[in-house]
Amino acid sequence: MIKRAFRRPDARTVLFLLALSAGGLAAWTTRHYIADKVASLEAQARVPMVQVVVAATDLIPGSRLNADTVAVREMPRDWVSDSAILPEHFAQVDAAPLGHAVRRGEPILWAHVAPQQHAPFSAQLQAGRRAVTLAVDEISSVSGMLSPGDVIDLYVSFEYRNKRMTRLLLPTVKVLATGQQIVPAVAGQDERSFSTVTLDTDPDQAVKVIVARQGGSISAVLRAQQDARQTGPAQTGDLASVFGLRPPPRRPPAKVAVVYGDETVKQMPALAGARLVDDDEEDAAPARVPTPVRPAPAWEVDVADLMPPSALPAGQASAALAAQEAP
Repeated sequence: MIKRAFRRPDARTVLFLLALSAGGLAAWTTRHYIADKVASLEAQARVPMVQVVVAATDLIPGSRLNADTVAVREMPRDWVSDSAILPEHFAQVDAAPLGHAVRRGEPILWAHVAPQQHAPFSAQLQAGRRAVTLAVDEISSVSGMLSPGDVIDLYVSFEYRNKRMTRLLLPTVKVLATGQQIVPAVAGQDERSFSTVTLDTDPDQAVKVIVARQGGSISAVLRAQQDARQTGPAQTGDLASVFGLRPPPRRPPAKVAVVYGDETVKQMPALAGARLVDDDEEDAAPARVPTPVRPAPAWEVDVADLMPPSALPAGQASAALAAQEAP
C-alpha cells in the first residue's frame, strides 16, 4: 500500500492566500460602490431641459421680434416661467413690438409683447364698398339663422296705390357681420345671439336699403354659396298676381243723353274721339280734351222764328214756310 505524502502548507502561505482573497473582495465591493455612487450623483445632476426664446441682444420697448433679435436657449425646466415663449409659438409674435425692455439672454415672456391693435371693421371693406346695418326685427325670413359670409337676396314689400306690392330690392348681398361677430362660428362653439345684420353694398345699393327700410318692410332670402346668379325670381307683384288672379274688367260708365235745344244727340261732339283712361294709366299725363263749343240755348233764337208766317212780310213768310217743310 502506497501512502501519499501530504505536507501541510505553512502559516505564511495561508496568510498570503487569505490576504489576497480579502483584497480582491474589498476591491470588487469598492468598485461597485463607487459606480453606484457616481450613477446616483449623475442622476441627481441630470435635470429636464427645455428650449425657450431669449433676447439675442439688449432690446428696448418698441423693438420688433424677429430672427435677428431673438435666439433659442436650453434652460432647466424648473427655472422657466410658464409665460415664457417657446420656439413653437414664436410665429404668433413674429414681427410684434415689445412693450418692455429685455436684457440679453433673458427669456422673452408673453407679457413683454405689446398688445396688438385689432384692425378696424372698415378694413374688411374693399374700395368703393359700404357697410349697411339693419336690425334683425327689420329683416324677416332667415335673419335669425344668418352667419358672416352668407349671401342673401333682399326683397321689399310696400303699399302702392292701395295695393301691397313686393319687389326684388338687391340680389346677392354678402353678410359681413351678425351682431359683433365677423367670422363664422367654428364647430362646437356656441352661437351667439345677435340683433343686427351688417351687409356689404355699394353706395347706390346702400341708399336703396335705407329708403326701403323707411318706406317698407325688408325680407331676406338665403342663397346657396355656389349660386352666383345676379338675378332674382321674376315673379313679383301683389298677392293676386302671384296666383295669376286678375281683377274683373271695369264696366264702362252709362251714357247719358244730352239735349241741346230741341234736339237729342248721342255724344258730345267735342268728346267724340276721346279715349277713356283706366286706373293703371292714371299716373300718365292726362289727355288734353278740347273745349267743347257750347251750342246756342233754346232761348237764343230769332224773334222771327216765334212769329206765325202770316204776321211776317211776304219774303220772310215764304222763307219760314220753307224751313218748316224741310225735313
